[in-house]
Amino acid sequence: MRILFKIVALSLIITFGHNTINAQPRVRLTREQDRNNPEDYIIYANNPTGEDRHVVVIFTDLVGYTSSLANPPAVNIGPGRSKLLRMKRDELTSGATFQFEYYTHPGVANPKIKKVDYVLPVDPGKTVSVKKLTDARLSFGGASAENIYYGLAFTGNEGDTIRAVRGGMVQEIVQDQDTEGQNVVFSKTKNYLTIKHADGTIASYDIFKSKSAMVEEGDEVLAGAPLALLTGENYQMGPNFRLSIRYLKFTYSKALKSNEWYSYHYIKPKFSTAKEGVRELQGNYTYTAVLNDDLITQDMSRKQKKKYLKSKR
Repeated sequence: MRILFKIVALSLIITFGHNTINAQPRVRLTREQDRNNPEDYIIYANNPTGEDRHVVVIFTDLVGYTSSLANPPAVNIGPGRSKLLRMKRDELTSGATFQFEYYTHPGVANPKIKKVDYVLPVDPGKTVSVKKLTDARLSFGGASAENIYYGLAFTGNEGDTIRAVRGGMVQEIVQDQDTEGQNVVFSKTKNYLTIKHADGTIASYDIFKSKSAMVEEGDEVLAGAPLALLTGENYQMGPNFRLSIRYLKFTYSKALKSNEWYSYHYIKPKFSTAKEGVRELQGNYTYTAVLNDDLITQDMSRKQKKKYLKSKR
């Protein structure tokens, strides 16, 4: 989304870009004079979408003001009102004007990825077989080393419980899609759910039994929480589900369109296992799941951890 915001000699002009959709809530930027320094301005973002957004400010005219953030300012914001940046008046310049466009994109861009030990997504004590998924784009030269897809397939028995590999908030659930055909390798129609972690990474759980989701969008779940039931008996590898963990990467370039500044990158998580310890999973190998309080609370604040441990007494 592109929005034009202009201030000239203390006047305010707002123009919405051609791709703004009137019926949908959108992020709006406003400016307020600094009470302590009336010649300075503070730019605020008002986000009514209820979701995280990444905001990029592009200055098209800048005279007599200095931004508190490097150019171009790019900030992750949550729902509600957020302070973006300060525009400081340069007292040595007689004229004063600044004009900018701003763009918004859903998600948390360039997150600070936390090092955590992931939980195997099956019942504690259960042994599960793992396969690495191949990025089909590699065969056609369509993937680079930076954004290559990385995913894991966990095989099991029909009706097994799929569990959360890490705590977070359920973002999206699709559970009314049936995969058609037999001996399937890949299908565009599939059930899936996504969970956003505290550091902004997103786990996608693909392929599970229709109408079997045990959580709802907006739910906060802990590591090891039951999510849905295993299916996929018509897949070539038998009943299975797929897991991938990604994050949003932002790279600014004048030569690119705003939607081209963003791409999803994938991480290779390390899992806690009963026998091999913490490690990156290897394909065509079996591992035994383990779950304990340290794994469940590793993403929690001290206050949250204390409350969780107290609730178990």
